[in-house]
Amino acid sequence: MSMTNPVKGVDSSTVTDINSIENKSSGLDKDTFLQLLVAQMKYQDPLEPASSTEYISQLAQFTSLEEMENLNQSFDQSDAQSLVGSYVIMKTIGIDGKEDYISGLVDYVTMHNGKPYLSINDGFYDYSDLDSVVDIDYMMALAAQQDKEASANNAESGNSSGE
Repeated sequence: MSMTNPVKGVDSSTVTDINSIENKSSGLDKDTFLQLLVAQMKYQDPLEPASSTEYISQLAQFTSLEEMENLNQSFDQSDAQSLVGSYVIMKTIGIDGKEDYISGLVDYVTMHNGKPYLSINDGFYDYSDLDSVVDIDYMMALAAQQDKEASANNAESGNSSGE
């Protein structure tokens, strides 16, 4: 006994195509939108095809989505470039899979596959991993205070062990 798809006019390959699109990523992007449009055209009912107005509307939405993505990418590049010379804290994932942080001055920004990467301490970090931007004077004062406290603690431990 063969199993049939309960949705009339939709074969199992259509369901597989749509499921693979849904499982590809949690967010929708322009590639997903285009794949859905192509799947819609491929599996439309030949007796009641979609009107050209619908396709033009969907194409306009696709173009709008693509332009918004390009604009967002441009903003990310601009924001990343403005960080050159700034002290930043980046959130990273260590080899053990645990969240870790690295900090330092941004030396320069480089682009790879349309994404900005920050050069910090001779390493490259994805701009999207940026956690905080910190005032350099604040960091210098904090480091000086930590050095002062460490020296005081060392002096105290040296005095108590010598008595």
